[in-house]
Amino acid sequence: MAEKIVGIGYAVIDATIRLKKGNPVHLPDDPNKYLEFLRQNSEAKFSVGGTIPNVLSTIVGFTNSKDGVRLVGTVGRDRFGDEYVRIIDPRLGRIQRSDKPTGIYIALVNAAGETVEESKPFYRAAEDVIFPEEEIGEMHKLVLNGAVFSNLNVLREVKKATDSLKETGGLFALNLNVVSQTRTTRELLQHGLEEDLKIKPNIIMGNLQQARYVTGNSNANVIEAVDALYESMDSENRLVVVTNDVKGFRMRFGDDPQDVIDIPPFEVLIENFYPLGAGDTVMGIIVAGTPVDPALRTRRTMEILGRTGANAASKLVRIPETWLAPGEFVEIRNYERLLQATL
Repeated sequence: MAEKIVGIGYAVIDATIRLKKGNPVHLPDDPNKYLEFLRQNSEAKFSVGGTIPNVLSTIVGFTNSKDGVRLVGTVGRDRFGDEYVRIIDPRLGRIQRSDKPTGIYIALVNAAGETVEESKPFYRAAEDVIFPEEEIGEMHKLVLNGAVFSNLNVLREVKKATDSLKETGGLFALNLNVVSQTRTTRELLQHGLEEDLKIKPNIIMGNLQQARYVTGNSNANVIEAVDALYESMDSENRLVVVTNDVKGFRMRFGDDPQDVIDIPPFEVLIENFYPLGAGDTVMGIIVAGTPVDPALRTRRTMEILGRTGANAASKLVRIPETWLAPGEFVEIRNYERLLQATL
């Protein structure tokens, strides 16, 4: 039986505004003013997104699965929601709809593509998500992000999924997105895992800033952050990935010194690049390819996955969207086959 990979997360519209010299732009303090702000900024580039939808779109594109990947998410019955439903890969299943407005994420980026300001959470319709237990069936991998722990209604639906996963012995992958914003969010994450869900993740992925926040070491380098996250996981079945901006990312998947790999980034020779969603793309490749059985995670297997993820991310940063086109996944799979033949 083919693997079933399920993700529960906030489906939102991603808006990117590239800042120009001499034309300062700042986000409104009140998230309820985001829609008006976007209407007044013609420079905004829109794409359908959200951390978990981004991860799952990579998984379904990379695996070319017809029915093995399922997104559990909700958008509004507005023009953004209509656009989301139109663009989303139909292989991810039917997106849920709500009477609330579609959630939005806004990033202000500089000429180098670095995010200099990002919006506060504005999830709205995304918070009305319902886990369709009877439709999902047996899960082999479940993907969540840190944001879901800030809403009790969403957490209740997530618990249905984690309880089901415990029965099958599948992998639980957690993206640390959003946990770096406030102390309250970090405490909700810790409480949610230990008290509400009573489950520990097998895979943790985040950027260095998020890893520093979760581990409580604001000065940790990527080596220290990866080791601290790895040691915090109770399971013997564990994998940690921490991205480090333009320096690539570090993976640890075992106790042996050989079970640590540093993956350098691909060189991107363009003036303007779009980093939004690059980490999600890496996570999608790694979640898709990581064997459920840790005994099968050899250094060669994980290095191929890591380098394939870096290759995919290098393609994503060239475009304003946060999802890659089918033709680009053909190239990514060809690159993976090349690694399989040469490593």
